[in-house]
Amino acid sequence: MAIVGGVFGLLAIVVFISAIPHSCTAEARSDPQRFGKKRFGYTNIWAVALNIGISSDPEIQELRGKVVVRLIIVMALFVLMTTILFLNG
Repeated sequence: MAIVGGVFGLLAIVVFISAIPHSCTAEARSDPQRFGKKRFGYTNIWAVALNIGISSDPEIQELRGKVVVRLIIVMALFVLMTTILFLNG
C-alpha cells in the first residue's frame, strides 16, 4: 500500500508543476511591462490563486481558475496519500 501512497504523492507533484505555466501566463498577461518577453520566470502561484495583483480580465480569470483547480487536486491527492500511509502504518 505504500506504493499507492507514493504514486498519489508523485501525481500531486506533477499536477502542481502543471499549474506553474498557467500562473506564469496569468501574471505575464496581467502586467506585460513587468515581465517583458520572458516565457517563464518567477511566479507567485499563491497570489494568482488568491487573485492578488492580477487583472480581472475574463481570459486571465480563466487561467486563474485552472490554477485553482489544480491546487485543489494537489490538496486532495496529498490528503489521500497521507490517509493511505497513515492507515497502513
